[in-house]
Amino acid sequence: MNVAIILPTIWIGGAEKLHVHIINRLIEIGYKIELLVLFNSDHKVNLLPLINQDCSITFLNLKKYKQAPFRLYKIFKEKEFNWIVAPMWPVTSIAIFAWLITGKKGKLFISEHTNISVSAAKEIKTPMLLIKISMLALYRFASGIIAVSEGVKDDICSLSSLKNEKVKVIYNPAALNFLPPSAEKIEKYKRELWGPNYKYRVLGVGSLKEQKNFSLLIRAFAKLPSNILNQAELIILGDGPLKSNLKAEIDVLKLNEQITLQGRVLDPYPWFHSATLFVLSSNWEGFGNVLVEALECGLPIVSTDCHSGPAEILQNGTFGKLVTVNDVDSLSEGMRDALLAQHDKSLLVSRSADFTVEKITKEYIEYFDSSS
Repeated sequence: MNVAIILPTIWIGGAEKLHVHIINRLIEIGYKIELLVLFNSDHKVNLLPLINQDCSITFLNLKKYKQAPFRLYKIFKEKEFNWIVAPMWPVTSIAIFAWLITGKKGKLFISEHTNISVSAAKEIKTPMLLIKISMLALYRFASGIIAVSEGVKDDICSLSSLKNEKVKVIYNPAALNFLPPSAEKIEKYKRELWGPNYKYRVLGVGSLKEQKNFSLLIRAFAKLPSNILNQAELIILGDGPLKSNLKAEIDVLKLNEQITLQGRVLDPYPWFHSATLFVLSSNWEGFGNVLVEALECGLPIVSTDCHSGPAEILQNGTFGKLVTVNDVDSLSEGMRDALLAQHDKSLLVSRSADFTVEKITKEYIEYFDSSS
């Protein structure tokens, strides 16, 4: 079985990372995978070291998306792929178009990983009308459509006028089902990664952009009661366009000793295992892979109840506290309560079992097999 997976880049990102998990699992169980990377991924921290060496990788080194249809057409025409997987608009629409003009060789599946109607207004530099037209015109031709949450499914159906049954919700394969590190190893992480004098270790992970709203997290951290704040440290893993803004905000609050913007890291798990609390402060999400990663490490969670993903993963507050979006007092109070509470680590870990790479990859295969 030959499978092509198309990614815009292999920089560290939630959608890119989950596809690496799927690639590696498919190779483990005997599938032949070709990864098609549209744009240059020559970044000092990318996902290449995590990709199974048996994966064939083709770098198209495109300059603009408008070059992609012809290049993909040539590849689809020359090679015999049983399945083609194209995530994230505009890759979805481009891949469908290229596949159609080859005569629909094999099956083509698309997936969406965010609420396009929100991200288009905030981040995607493309008119919403053009996005909607492309989805209306092309999505109906795909062999199958995957949404990573019920909220994303609703968004796809609204924009493309597809019926609900045309879109399948499959959650992200974000849990790696690993053996947890020893208590000695965790203590080592605490000593090496965190300040030695802090009782409370608060972690945030994600790109430094408007969607993730790390400004909210920084301000909420600063509003913690003094008896907690004086013993607390916040580390944010990630990089992005708002880094200088966030640094300036930290300077104004005079919290440089307690808040660290760590930058991108290839392996965040040492931080997850050694933190006291994980906080997701996003304005919106498609799913929220980092919540599953925190659950797998038994790490208590406070998350904004943003559209969509967190409430589904945390089952409306059963496995973590949900707070109001973009409300600094609500988030700060939630963090305070979570830091002072007792938590059932085994309960949190048990929830992550619903999102293992093995389980979710099996759902992908079953869906691909059953689709016409």
